[in-house]
Amino acid sequence: MQLVDVENLKPMLITGPARLAVGTKDVTFALLGFEVLLFYAPLLRPAVRTEKAMLIGIAISVAMYLATYIYAIGIFTSKGTEQIIYPTVEIAKEVRLPGQFFERLESIFFTVWIMTIFNTSSMAMEASVSCLKAVFPKPGKRGWIWILCPAAYLLSLLPKNEPQYDQLGTIVSYIGYGTAALIPIGLLLLARMKGVAKDG
Repeated sequence: MQLVDVENLKPMLITGPARLAVGTKDVTFALLGFEVLLFYAPLLRPAVRTEKAMLIGIAISVAMYLATYIYAIGIFTSKGTEQIIYPTVEIAKEVRLPGQFFERLESIFFTVWIMTIFNTSSMAMEASVSCLKAVFPKPGKRGWIWILCPAAYLLSLLPKNEPQYDQLGTIVSYIGYGTAALIPIGLLLLARMKGVAKDG
């Protein structure tokens, strides 16, 4: 809080609708991944209120992203933040705890970040294996793991530099739009149509 300059946050609410729409696209890339909750929800006990828990979890992520964004602008200004590749890492470098107990807080930040990436990848892999096993049961769960792990590893080796990594991330994010929105909406419409056909 001591690093934030409130003057850096001004002027507020002056961005036009077109630029807001472009910014919204980039933000949704960061928030993709919640669709894995749709995969785990049917596996929970019926007594568990999954909808409320999902909304609370997503709300916590949105609040943390918003707070990080405000801190970045308050510390580095909007122009400065625009030039920094990873503003969150730079914020972690600026934080100093009382008593100088931790000199380099970004090491803890990177540890938590790597654990988050690992957990996200593990959930995505489990969902992929379970879905493929449901459609093509022949290889079995272990067989699909042996197929998907080398494929994911080889795909991760394709980019050779940072712009190519960003491009791959953008492609994966657009695919995420399909898994987060198009597929669930399509399945819901199909279920509704089948329900109407049965009633008719």
